[in-house]
Amino acid sequence: MSFNYKRIADSFSLAAETYDEAAVLQKQVGEQLLSILNNISISPEVIIDLGSGTGKWSQKLALFFPNSTVFSLDFAYKMLQYANQNYPAHNINVLCGDAHVLPFQNTCCDLIFSNLMFQWSSNYHTLFQEINRILKPNGLIIFSTLGPRTLIELQHCWEKVDRLPYMLSFISKNALIMKIKQEKLSIVSFKQKIHFRFFSKAIDLMKELKKIGAHNLERNRSPGLMTKNKLQRILDTYESFRNSKGLFPATYEVYLVIAKK
Repeated sequence: MSFNYKRIADSFSLAAETYDEAAVLQKQVGEQLLSILNNISISPEVIIDLGSGTGKWSQKLALFFPNSTVFSLDFAYKMLQYANQNYPAHNINVLCGDAHVLPFQNTCCDLIFSNLMFQWSSNYHTLFQEINRILKPNGLIIFSTLGPRTLIELQHCWEKVDRLPYMLSFISKNALIMKIKQEKLSIVSFKQKIHFRFFSKAIDLMKELKKIGAHNLERNRSPGLMTKNKLQRILDTYESFRNSKGLFPATYEVYLVIAKK
C-alpha cells in the first residue's frame, strides 16, 4: 500500500474547520492517551506532537508540562493555521513537516505523542527509524493507531459493491509489534481496544469521515471511484447492520502503545 501524501495533506487542510466537531473517536482516544501519560513519572524538556492536526493535544501537552517546549508538527498547513488561532500556548512551536523526514536533530526529544496518525503511513519502518533517531536515550513515544477491524462494516459493504479496493488497510497487532522492535524500541505497554460509533443514518458515517478528512487516499485510487450510484448501493447494503435500536454501528480497533528507546 502506498499513499499520495499531498492528497492526504490537502484533504486534512480542507477539513481543518470541521475536524474537531466531527472527531469524536479521536477525542476519546486522545483522552485515553493523556490518561495513560498522567500515570507515568516523566518531566520532558522537549515534546513532539506528531501529526498534531488542529493542535488540541499540543495545547493539552503544553499545559500539562508547562516547563517543556512542545513542537506541534503536521503536514497539513491549514491545520497548523487553525492550531495557531484556536489552541495557542506560550511553549508551543508549530512546524509543517513530514513524519518520515523529521526536521529535528538526533537525540533531541524526551517525549513523542501521536494520536491516530500512524495509520496514514505506508512506511512504518522509516517512521519508527526517524522516531528512534530523534529520541533521547530512555525517551518515550506514546501513540494510538488503528487495527484491521476498523470500519469492518463499511469494508464489507464496499466489497459487496465493487471488487476494487476502497478502504484503507490497517496494520495488525503482530505486525506493529514487529515494526517497533525492529527499530530497537522497547514496548512498555500495548493496549488493544474496540470502540463503536453509532449513527441514525448510514450516510452520517460517510459525512463524519469527510469532515475529518479521512477519505480513501491510497496512491492507486481510480479517479471517480466513489460514484453516486455506488454510494447508494453501499448505503443500501449497510442496512443489514442496523441494530435493534435502529442505529448503524461503525467499529474501530484501536491500539494504545508506549515504547521506550
